Amino acid sequence: MPASPFQPLHAALRAQVDQGFLPGVSTVLLRGREVVDRFLYGQADREAGVPLREDHIFRVFSNTKLLVSCAVLMLEEEGRLSLSEPVERYLPELGRRQVLRPGATRIDDVEPARRPITVEHLMTHTSGLAYGAFDPGTLMFTAYAQSGVHNPLLSNAQMVQTLAALPLAFHPGEQWEYSLATDVLGRLVEVVSGQRLGAFLQQRIFGPLEMVDTAFWVPPHKQERLTALYGGVDFTDPRKPGLNRMDHAPYPGAYRSPRLRGSGGGGVTSTLGNMGRMIQTL
Repeated sequence: MPASPFQPLHAALRAQVDQGFLPGVSTVLLRGREVVDRFLYGQADREAGVPLREDHIFRVFSNTKLLVSCAVLMLEEEGRLSLSEPVERYLPELGRRQVLRPGATRIDDVEPARRPITVEHLMTHTSGLAYGAFDPGTLMFTAYAQSGVHNPLLSNAQMVQTLAALPLAFHPGEQWEYSLATDVLGRLVEVVSGQRLGAFLQQRIFGPLEMVDTAFWVPPHKQERLTALYGGVDFTDPRKPGLNRMDHAPYPGAYRSPRLRGSGGGGVTSTLGNMGRMIQTL
């Protein structure tokens, strides 16, 4: 059998596992819609010695944003919303925004926003929202933490209501910052469609594409296929090898209970094959 033309890729991925940066890797490579390479290496659970399989379920984290963005564009194609519209048309609590002044030292040092947040601003992370997770020590980080906006027990409606009380980091459309914008889009899908986000995704995307292992939580009979979760030993230095097990991150019971919010920014679980099918469809 001739050597795979993707051998250098496989070697590089193996090295990431062998050197202790990743517990395992699974990849599908497409040329157009055709699958031209599949590669699995490493373990789904290092402590139990479980080899990684193609049917293992991953927390896909921010790949959820792809699915929710597709949902928004489906609604746009159907004429049920417009990307250029102010989002306050559907989420009135996000109207009349206040913006943190440049150089502010207090969270209440604000000025009125120069323009409303549009759906497109949310789609492109130019809305002025923040994440409140990646910039410790800043006013926005502290404000987001104190507000409880990341509480997984909040519904999407409650999350947006909490977010509405916080100032924007900059005027909509004038800068870029990775943010909770796609979580807000998840709520927008709910309002426009009249369905819970998970129900809409299931009916319009997961069901038609037979993504049978994709959802906002993993039911008990599938949990033995949920991969263990690991993080680097030093979050501030990704060049340092070593892994810490952190199954209960970002909170106990995450991805194992239907009670928790279906986060449009990072809540979906899926398999290699299911996500590959989504990309083939795009």
